[in-house]
Amino acid sequence: LLFLPLWFAAMKSGERVKPADRAEQMRQRLAAKASGGGGGGGTKPSGGPLIATLPAPKTALVAGKSIAWLLWAASAVCIVLSLITGVCSLSIGFSILHAGYFANFSRSDLAFQVRVVSCLWVVVGTLATPLRLAIFVSLLAVIAADLGIGYSALERVLYLVLPFNRGENGEALSMDLIYRAFTEPPSKKQQAFSLKPVASGAEALGAVNSGKKEIGR
Repeated sequence: LLFLPLWFAAMKSGERVKPADRAEQMRQRLAAKASGGGGGGGTKPSGGPLIATLPAPKTALVAGKSIAWLLWAASAVCIVLSLITGVCSLSIGFSILHAGYFANFSRSDLAFQVRVVSCLWVVVGTLATPLRLAIFVSLLAVIAADLGIGYSALERVLYLVLPFNRGENGEALSMDLIYRAFTEPPSKKQQAFSLKPVASGAEALGAVNSGKKEIGR
């Protein structure tokens, strides 16, 4: 009986703490979402960085070139060495490290998907010995276009093939969407590839009418 008052007091204090605990948990979740929202790609990043001390891919290191650019350049060098020496383990190992580095920041965005596909491309070229030259040279061409003008064909293909990469663009896959995806000029802001949805007939008519009103003024 002597412990009953203490028990009731503990229960009441626990009830008072629970709302505060819930609010703190909600605040932590919102902070985690905000910190994980900086990754590129049509899909939302799956959480924040696994290793917070690693520099972000857009960090400039040498001559204004970002880590992402330098990693692609290193990948191209590894592929060329594999073609010359016939030792493909170098390209496979570096491709895995390349994808793993981007997995630190997001396990779902376009940047990570491109590195995974590139790694699989190297593996296929390693296993398909008669086609190795063609496969590796085609991957080198894709990497060269990305390094030279920022045009990533792999990124655009993944944008089209996987609907969740298109984010707010709810357009169905069509010849028009494919044409616009491959002819869209590269972005100079190192952002993930995306396309603005085509305005519907009503939206286009509204834009024309609003333009006429502005001219009338």
